[in-house]
Amino acid sequence: MTENSVQITEDDFYNSGYDDIIDGCDGKECYKYATNLLQRARELESESDLIKPEIYTLIGRLASLNLRSESVLHPFSPMPSEPIDTEPQDFIQIFNGEHLNLLKKVVSNINDFELKARISDVLWVIARDYKMAKLAINAYLESAKILEHPEQWTSCEKRIHRAFQLSNLLGKKSGQIEKVIEHIEYVLDKYNGNDPLFLSQRMMSLLLESKHGDPEKYIKLSEKCAVDAEEKNNFHRARAYWQVKAEWHKYDNDIEKEREALLNSAESYVKEAEFKRGNDGQGSYLVASHFLQQAIEAYRRLGNTKERVDRIHSKLLDYEKQSINEMQQCSTEFDVSKSVKNTIEKVSGKDFYDAIFALSLMVQSPKVENLRKEVRKLANKYPLQHIMGGVAVNHMGKVIGRQASILSSDPKEVEEATRQNMLKHAELHRLLTAQAVIEPARHQIILEHNSQSNNFMPVVHNNPFVPENREHIYALGLLKGLEGDFLSAAHLLIPQIENSMRYILREKGVITSGIDSKGIQDERSLNDTLFTPEITEVFGPDIVFDLQGILIERFGENLRNRMAHGLMDYTSFFSIDVSYLWALTLKLCCWPLIIHEYQGKKNIESVREEKES
Repeated sequence: MTENSVQITEDDFYNSGYDDIIDGCDGKECYKYATNLLQRARELESESDLIKPEIYTLIGRLASLNLRSESVLHPFSPMPSEPIDTEPQDFIQIFNGEHLNLLKKVVSNINDFELKARISDVLWVIARDYKMAKLAINAYLESAKILEHPEQWTSCEKRIHRAFQLSNLLGKKSGQIEKVIEHIEYVLDKYNGNDPLFLSQRMMSLLLESKHGDPEKYIKLSEKCAVDAEEKNNFHRARAYWQVKAEWHKYDNDIEKEREALLNSAESYVKEAEFKRGNDGQGSYLVASHFLQQAIEAYRRLGNTKERVDRIHSKLLDYEKQSINEMQQCSTEFDVSKSVKNTIEKVSGKDFYDAIFALSLMVQSPKVENLRKEVRKLANKYPLQHIMGGVAVNHMGKVIGRQASILSSDPKEVEEATRQNMLKHAELHRLLTAQAVIEPARHQIILEHNSQSNNFMPVVHNNPFVPENREHIYALGLLKGLEGDFLSAAHLLIPQIENSMRYILREKGVITSGIDSKGIQDERSLNDTLFTPEITEVFGPDIVFDLQGILIERFGENLRNRMAHGLMDYTSFFSIDVSYLWALTLKLCCWPLIIHEYQGKKNIESVREEKES
């Protein structure tokens, strides 16, 4: 829109021809409207008519907003396509009062339900106009009917979900929730579980959230979908339906049947492991091991399953041994000139789960052994640069650490200086990895997938790195990082990483709290837990050193302490370091593979010796 916006009347809006542009789009979704409208506005900029470009730009910007079902009160944001250092913009700031008044006058007469829903919802968010919310609910449901598709189900579901949220905000007395429930049950009856993905599962989840629906009817439907998914080797879908079946039993106060459904969900990991292993030599023991680990975690959390866990654990040990020969497949050569292209190729054309899993495998922490050799080599080659010590300062010029001399006669100072220089060298690795791997992959995944926090639940659910009841926090933090909202991602993920480290130590029998003379017990922070031998035993020295450098070391990035003490300003969060931390956290959430990779490499020589003997 122009800096000095022109005056637009209602007749100008109706006669602008915007509806012809919308009708010419190849689909009835806002993001497609936005592309054509903004393009047409640019084409008309050189002409004398100022009205049409203004209208097309206004509607185009409204249509370009991203609808996020995770946020009920603030569901819109600009499409996440800007570079890493671009600050997010509040969408309200791009619409002036005159334009909003115009939209309020014309929205009821807009024929396209998708556009009507968008405009009325934006007006509701800005002004909390009750009439706009009711208009949006009706329009969303009509748009959902048009977009309804059993395979490309997310567009339909997102609009039903938003109508559901708005009806809850208006309250039961408004009568809107009944209208939405009626539509949800219509969709469920129409497909009767024969939709191949997750539309029915999401509809039943909305019914459960609102405490509506016949448990007996939907218990049968959930089981039908779960069994069908397992028969088709779609185990991710099967688990979703076993879980929703358990929720229906819980709603029906049948604890025994609820547990039975959850046991079926846990067993589906074992079935998936067998499927991924394969019998034709084309499968992967490494991937199969990942699902066995998730099965163990799922059974353990249910309790009273020791016999089943022991059997799965025995199978896991065998698979881990078999997977050692696959370890080479997990490494990635870091060729800067080709890495961006290679990165995009590795995540393109995959479903969401496989794409983020591929990204997690490409994020490789620098090897501690190589960093040490590099530092010693440079110290010998350029001794004058390493004779004197120095200081590390923060952005305010304050001294936060003193650099030791690597050529000191004191062995302790030499070791300290070596480590400090290793931390600096690791910063370069993070820079290259973020720019050549993480950011290209992140943007490509955003381009190909309309992601929600639910997409990350299969990664964090029944995950030994993610404590129970922390799954949604991790899923939301991972989503925010994927979208480039690193401010939110850092605040969500860093405290959870700290808690996860204590959780892992407790699982290994380590006491994670101290006690003072008054009997007060405080939990140990990352400054302690990341230096325990048990954590190194789990993750290996490379990942642990990486975490130390980026989270707590003064000569590293020290993100944990800087964030906790309010030492990071707004722009500091939109940096390479937070991008790298997000991707490293994604890798940690693929924890079973990390364990296999490190422990497998650590034991590979002994296994080879065993084979030779």
